[in-house]
Amino acid sequence: MRIAICDDEQTVNAVLQKLVAEVVAELGYQCEIGLYSSGDALLQTLEVHPRQFQIYLLDIEMAGTNGLETARRIREQDADAILIFVTGHRELMPEAFRVLAFQYIVKPFEQESVKGILLSAVRLLEKHRTIYTYTIRKKKHSLFLSQIESVESQGRKLIIHTTDGQQIEYYGRMKDAVEKAAGLTFVQPHRSYLINLEQVKNLESWLIEMRSGAKISISNLHHDTFHAAYRRFVLARTGGVRL
Repeated sequence: MRIAICDDEQTVNAVLQKLVAEVVAELGYQCEIGLYSSGDALLQTLEVHPRQFQIYLLDIEMAGTNGLETARRIREQDADAILIFVTGHRELMPEAFRVLAFQYIVKPFEQESVKGILLSAVRLLEKHRTIYTYTIRKKKHSLFLSQIESVESQGRKLIIHTTDGQQIEYYGRMKDAVEKAAGLTFVQPHRSYLINLEQVKNLESWLIEMRSGAKISISNLHHDTFHAAYRRFVLARTGGVRL
């Protein structure tokens, strides 16, 4: 799980970092925390690595690009991210919720209250199934489903191929991967692959070309069901039917 903390007060950043680490550890996730002292610094990171974080804690009043504008620009590229504002001024909250903020933390804050908000944020990600979780060395990790191009099965291992070219290996079963993405835009063209239809570049009768350039064959067993699923996907994207 990746969480960004952006506040121009170093003491606030330090306290929030400690609370985030405690909550995520309690839930069993491995967490990467990005610390930023300005909205401009955070946005520079996101220019290079869009959708880098799943949860953002943003101070509203910062020099340069303030928290509200930072949130607006994050939301333009990421509809799934959870935004939590940190502020000393409740009167700014109506403006904050225009960017679909999840919650806000009022300074000075109580640590237990902050931990409760963070716990709710992680649970929301899990409930809405916008994240794909996997375990490596007894630590839980997560990705947005939209960051995954495909999942490949090789023996007892699964390999996640991400949209930015990473390959993440872990022990698991394809059956479990399929269940995690059930009802979404993930379909099996072959018993050893689960692909994200959003990442399909070209489709032929028996061959799929992904946006990364990877080519995946369609098996006899999955041919008809895969093409039917892809037709439903295209119709949904053009306003025909829901997935």
